[in-house]
Amino acid sequence: MQPDVAPGVQPGVAAGTSGTNGANGTNGDHAPHQDETSGPHAISATAPRVGPGALRGGARVSLLGAHFDAARGTSEVSLALGPARGTGRASAGPLAGGAQATLHALEALAIDVPFYLVSAERAHGVPGEPVVVVLAPKRPGDAETRGAVERLGVATGDSDVVAASRATLGALNRHLARTAAAP
Repeated sequence: MQPDVAPGVQPGVAAGTSGTNGANGTNGDHAPHQDETSGPHAISATAPRVGPGALRGGARVSLLGAHFDAARGTSEVSLALGPARGTGRASAGPLAGGAQATLHALEALAIDVPFYLVSAERAHGVPGEPVVVVLAPKRPGDAETRGAVERLGVATGDSDVVAASRATLGALNRHLARTAAAP
């Protein structure tokens, strides 16, 4: 079951099933791209970088793939916005790492996200045990966050890192939709 998605975010295909043979940061075998020069919090972008107004006109962020490398303890998330691709990496478990890597991937797409990760955890005792992500504003009360206290996202996925990424995008639905609608 996929979560409901508001304007500004669309779930893509599950990790490793895009079939783009490298366009989403994979190596053709659908394993994450391993860039030995990248740190655990690295971001990278391919294709033309998008600007602050890129979400206007109906453009939507798509989840291309998400992977957790247990041997290295890193999560990697690849997103797309039109022709641009952004990849974020974070060293943490698949839940917190997936959420943080999603925020880094949005940064790689030049999308300002005025929120930071508070928590990412599994909702135990709930059918399907979805992942719940909580984001808080970096600057409480500023105009960008519209006075928001916290943003919540809930999602399931084929893996913990996919569910965490989807939940993070879900938590940002209103922010991304407002960014898209802004003049």
